Amino acid sequence: MIEADGSSAIKLFVPDPEPAFDCFYVYPKTSRDKSGYSDMLPDQSEFRTTESQFARFREVCRTFAPV
Repeated sequence: MIEADGSSAIKLFVPDPEPAFDCFYVYPKTSRDKSGYSDMLPDQSEFRTTESQFARFREVCRTFAPV
C-alpha cells in the first residue's frame, strides 16, 4: 500500500468472514481461444486475471465471477 505522503507499507489481506453484500465481476477479455468466440471454458490466463484484479474485493463482499 502506498500512502499519500509516498511512504509504503504492507497491508495484510483478510477476507471478511460475513460480508454484507455481493460483488460480481465481469472480467476483461483475456481469452486465448483461437476462434472469434469463447469456448466458455476459462483457461489459466483468465483465472489469473480474475484472481489478480478481483481477489481483494473479498475484504468487503462475497465475490462472484461468472463465465
